Amino acid sequence: MLLRAILGKALLWVSISCLTCWAGPVTVGSIVYLNPLVSGFQGFEIINETGPTDGCDASSSIPVCTVLAFQGTSLTVTLSDNSTLTRTPSGGFSFGPGAYIYGDNGGDDPAQSFLFDPALTIVSAVFTGTVFPASFQITDGTSQSTFFSAGVFSTMLDLSGGQPAAANDITVDEQATAVPEPGSAMILFSCMSALAGILRFKK
Repeated sequence: MLLRAILGKALLWVSISCLTCWAGPVTVGSIVYLNPLVSGFQGFEIINETGPTDGCDASSSIPVCTVLAFQGTSLTVTLSDNSTLTRTPSGGFSFGPGAYIYGDNGGDDPAQSFLFDPALTIVSAVFTGTVFPASFQITDGTSQSTFFSAGVFSTMLDLSGGQPAAANDITVDEQATAVPEPGSAMILFSCMSALAGILRFKK
C-alpha cells in the first residue's frame, strides 16, 4: 500500500512536470512613450521584436524565433482630467517585426493615430491586442521548443510622474492548460506505462 501511494504521487509529479515545463510570461516586444519635451511630439512607438532577426535571442530576453504579428490592437490613454482616448488601428492592421508609430506612415488612419496633441497631459496608457500565431517557437539559447501562449497581451505605462520617457515590455502568458511537447508527451506516456505496470505487479 505504501509503495502504491509513493508511486501514485510520483506519477502525479511526472504529469505536472511534463505539462508545465515552459512557463510564461514571454517577452515579444515593447511599447515606448515619446514625450514632446524630448522628441517634439507626443506619441507611442510599438516595437515587435520577434522572429529570427529581432528575436530568437535568449540573452536579450526576447526568445521568440517565430515571426509574430500584433493584431486587434487598441491603445487607451488616460488624461489628467481622468478622461480617456482610445485609438484602434483599422482595416485589419497588424504590427509586424520592427518599430512602428501608427499614424506616422502612409495609409494609416489619422483618426486612430498613436500620436497625440502635445498640449494633452497623458498620465497612463494601456496597449492591448493578440499575437498570431498564438503558439510559437522560443529558445533557451541552445535549443528551441514550442510555447503555447494564451494569445493575448495587455501592457500599461504609468506616466503620472511626468517623466520624459517611459517604456514597458509586451508579454504573453502561457495558456491556462499547457500542451506538452511531443518529446514530453512521450516521456509522460512512458512514465505512466512503467508505473502502471509496477502497480499491477505489486497487487
